[in-house]
Amino acid sequence: MDLRTFYKKAVSDLFGVIKTEDFSGEFIDLFEETEKSIHVLISSSPNISVLNEILQDAYTLAEKVAMIKPSALKRLMRLRDNYQDLIRKAINKSLILSEALRLGGNVANLTCPECSKLLLKDLDFCPYCGIELLKCTVCGAVIGGNRGVVVCPRCGEYTHSKCISEINNKCSKCGSNLTEKNSLP
Repeated sequence: MDLRTFYKKAVSDLFGVIKTEDFSGEFIDLFEETEKSIHVLISSSPNISVLNEILQDAYTLAEKVAMIKPSALKRLMRLRDNYQDLIRKAINKSLILSEALRLGGNVANLTCPECSKLLLKDLDFCPYCGIELLKCTVCGAVIGGNRGVVVCPRCGEYTHSKCISEINNKCSKCGSNLTEKNSLP
């Protein structure tokens, strides 16, 4: 799941709590349209800080709606706290990356295939554009760009075409045979 999908899920969960309350059809339609609009904003958001602001605004709106139906407030607060913990972890990874880049430290010369920024090797998402980073199971490099990629037909693991000979043309996860016919275009 990439970061934008994660934020969209958070918004959908948030509005899901509100929709379970006993509101009239007009309110439900309004909530559904608002949720769709927020999803569009998330899709076009340039970076994590804007995503966080959008999500915070969605929470504020939901909490105001919960004042009408207080039974939803406790569930909304719990949901917000859970997502804020996960978001804090993503932001911390971003700050660690920024500091490492500033100090010239632990950068693995990996680049994001979407935005081309330098990344740390242990990141799961690009802290700049939010895309999920798929990595080769053999060399650990980010999958993307012009490099050929083989996908295991059984388990879906990604491996660079040039790396499959290092593992005897077998998937490192499930042992299935890998060939060039399993390559992504």
